[in-house]
Formats: sequence, structure tokens, C-alpha cells
Amino acid sequence: MVIDLLGPSLEDLFNYCSRKLSLKTVLMLADQLINRVEYMHSRGFLHRDIKPDNFLMGLGRKANQVYVIDYGLAKKYRDLQTHKHIPYR
Repeated sequence: MVIDLLGPSLEDLFNYCSRKLSLKTVLMLADQLINRVEYMHSRGFLHRDIKPDNFLMGLGRKANQVYVIDYGLAKKYRDLQTHKHIPYR
């Protein structure tokens, strides 16, 4: 298994910035976070542990890119063939 080296979490970044982010930064992050969650949902999965610690920033040329980690609680919620919800168990 190969794992990319990633930068700080959004929680770490928020604390480093004295818990204040510019509007531009918030909008850039919000756009990426929504896109990441929409993609997971489009593949029929729920993350189930969305929090700032589970979003990490990239490094170097990808320092402005957000990555999602910790899929330990993720669960399939929709059958991609029938598009029906899978019953809760």
C-alpha cells in the first residue's frame, strides 16, 4: 500500500491561524469539502465521521488541495445499480 505524505488537518490549520480564516480561504475550503463529500455520496458511501481532523491539506504544489482521511466508519448506503437505499442494520 502506498500513502501520500499529507500536511496539517483543518483543525491544526484553524488553530495555527488563531482560529480565524479569511473569507477567501473559507470559500476555497468549503468548495473542496462539498465536492469531496458529494463524490463519496455519488459512489454510494457515507463517511460517517466528518470533522476537521479528518480533512488534511496537501504539501508542496498540492498545498491548497484538501484530502479526506479515516474511512473506518464509512458505510455503503445506496445500491449503485438500483439507486435504492440499503436498509439500516
